[in-house]
Amino acid sequence: MSGCALAAERSGRGPALMLLHGYTGTGRSMDGLARSFQHDFDTIAPDLPGHGRSAHRAVGHAYDFDACVDDLVATLVATGHDSAHWLGYSMGARLALACAVRHPVRVRSLVLLAGRAGIADPAERAARRRADEALAARIEGRGVESFVDEWLAQPLFATLQRLGPEFMARERAARLANDARGLAWSLRALGPAAQPPLFDALRTSGRQIVILARPPSRSKRMSS
Repeated sequence: MSGCALAAERSGRGPALMLLHGYTGTGRSMDGLARSFQHDFDTIAPDLPGHGRSAHRAVGHAYDFDACVDDLVATLVATGHDSAHWLGYSMGARLALACAVRHPVRVRSLVLLAGRAGIADPAERAARRRADEALAARIEGRGVESFVDEWLAQPLFATLQRLGPEFMARERAARLANDARGLAWSLRALGPAAQPPLFDALRTSGRQIVILARPPSRSKRMSS
């Protein structure tokens, strides 16, 4: 089996539940969900490449979306489990979906939040790649703090404000712990334009996939 295990948070006992965070998060971003499920599941929440303790993993031209999928499977196997239930948000949802396509025996069930199966149209995909590259360069040029404040100001995150200033301060601090170079390369390697389209594979997989939240509109291009 190819792939190397990622750093991960782990708690609870029972069948494995993989919890995959979104862009700019870390495994600790899933702590609330992990606590909710820890009485019934062995929760495993990796830091995705380019984030947290896996910041170095996505830095380099050789790393790509499929390599990350293999790393996630290696992370699962390293915990002693052969398969898991998978719950992913945004970037994590896209990766979980790809795991189900590439390694179906490792996926017992899927819960996907704000994910997508890729970008099928070549022109749209090329446009998104250019936009992601521009954002990656901006992250590298301006640094993490400027980017995180821009990121959290998106309408996508407006509902988080109701959780109060202390919650928002914790969210900001957690994202500031990321590395600018890691976030930039994660966008290049794992962003929507870097994801191989999965539509044909899903049509022949025999699985029913339900995405619980729609991906953001084109006007919210920063989301991943």
